[in-house]
Amino acid sequence: LRLINDENTWRFGALLSPLLTIHYSPCVAAMALLDGPSGIPEPGAARVDEGPVAWIADNQRKGVSPGAVAVTIHASQAWSRGHLADDPQESARVLAEAAQPMLEGRITEVRGHRWRYSVPSSTLPRGFYFLDCRAPLYFAGDAFGGNRIEGAVLSGMALARSVAGLVEKKEVGR
Repeated sequence: LRLINDENTWRFGALLSPLLTIHYSPCVAAMALLDGPSGIPEPGAARVDEGPVAWIADNQRKGVSPGAVAVTIHASQAWSRGHLADDPQESARVLAEAAQPMLEGRITEVRGHRWRYSVPSSTLPRGFYFLDCRAPLYFAGDAFGGNRIEGAVLSGMALARSVAGLVEKKEVGR
């Protein structure tokens, strides 16, 4: 939004107002390899909300890492905000240490990652946003149509249907 709102490049002004209400929370995460089964009950993921850990998932049960026993550990939004600037490996070590008592297998290796824009904390109720201008712009993603895991996919599909409708109208008018 900074690029398209640059007054020396574009002049959208109030047209961008709805987009400026969208905000995201960060997420710090760790991927850990285990020396045995995780012990995480079905369906293979659990909301934890203990210390820095908010959520943990068994990647083997999800079919993500069939050749290894690995878990993904997500930190809480509050902890992530406070540690986003920290070294990702150090954050991963802290998350692994906090998650270890929740696991049957022992963590043997851990890698960290961080997303500055992970979870939409405020969204727009529509499936996408169309900026009608000389060069039309469409905005889609997980911040449109409600904060749900499938939000980005549903938003993209709604945008695609809209563009397909425009193409159909132009072909009919020929």
